Amino acid sequence: MHIFAVLPAFNEAENLRPLLASLSHVRERLKPDELTVLVVDDGSTDGTGEMAAIRHPKNLGFPQALRTGLARALELSKDMNDCAVVMDADNTHPAETLIPMLEKFRRGSDVVIASRYCAGGSQRGVSLFRIFLSRACGGLLSVFFRVENVKDYTSSFRMIRMKTLRSLSEATGGEFFKEKSFVCACEFLFNLKTAGARFAEVPLALRYDLRIGKSKMNVARTVAGYFKLMSRLLLKG
Repeated sequence: MHIFAVLPAFNEAENLRPLLASLSHVRERLKPDELTVLVVDDGSTDGTGEMAAIRHPKNLGFPQALRTGLARALELSKDMNDCAVVMDADNTHPAETLIPMLEKFRRGSDVVIASRYCAGGSQRGVSLFRIFLSRACGGLLSVFFRVENVKDYTSSFRMIRMKTLRSLSEATGGEFFKEKSFVCACEFLFNLKTAGARFAEVPLALRYDLRIGKSKMNVARTVAGYFKLMSRLLLKG
């Protein structure tokens, strides 16, 4: 099997360098040539493109950068049991978490989530307000749209079996999700459930304290996006 790490990035040059170094250390613990890193540069102006495998000529937004990376992973994959790993490019997702994720994956899970909220999970450098909002949104989502074995509905750090990803791609015409904001990660989760995925979680030690620069997420807009998504899903259901 092969692992394709998809990193959508917009002006993350300072954060990408230590993250790519960490991924190189992880690669040394795997079989030769088992890990391919796909940095998707979404129209950056700070040198991010120099480290990218794929480049958008202009900024198209996180959802489209994620789609581009996932589509490229599908193109490169030769085995239905390969996996795509989605990670944030801002060095807040510890690369070494891939090792326990891979262990769960090899036991049969189709989607393995690095979770702040399962036993052993934690987060540093995140404001109490953002923690509250994340918990509140996740709690509401779990009530109305429960996904078995999942506690962290908003974590974007995920390992996905290529067979499941290909099935979802075919069902959605290569779109994977409809949302046009960071909320797409949550819709992606529900669509993976619809595709029949089996889920598992491993602890995530989120390291926002290592991030250089400001977050590109507009918190108020993102929270509003979650409520919009929930309304759409409820009407659809």
